[in-house]
Amino acid sequence: EERHDIFAVHLRKRRRLPQDFDLNALAAASEGYVGAEIEQAIIDGMYFGFNDNEREFTTQDILKALAQQVPLSVSQREAITYLREWLREGRAQSASFQEVREAEDQFVRLEIGPRK
Repeated sequence: EERHDIFAVHLRKRRRLPQDFDLNALAAASEGYVGAEIEQAIIDGMYFGFNDNEREFTTQDILKALAQQVPLSVSQREAITYLREWLREGRAQSASFQEVREAEDQFVRLEIGPRK
C-alpha cells in the first residue's frame, strides 16, 4: 500500500490523475523499490511516451521503466544486510516511522499554550 501511495503522490506531482493508472500493477512491479526509484520510473515512463510521437504516458510505460531499473535493494543488498546486522548488534538506532511512533508514544505529550 505504501508504494501505491507513493505512485499516487508522484503522479499528482506531474499533474496526472492516479486513477488513470493501474496503481496495483505498479505497486506489485515495484517490490523492493524506494520512493526515489519509483519517482524516477514515472519520469522515465513520461519520456517513453514523449519519445513515441509525444503521446501521453501510460501504466505500461512506467512498467517498462521499472523493468529496466535495478532497485537499490538488489544492487546494494550486501551493504543493506551489513547495516541491518550493525543495527541488530545495537550499534545504531532505527529511524523507521513505526519505531519512531512507538518510541514517541512512551512520552507524555504536553500542550504548551501562549505565554501569559
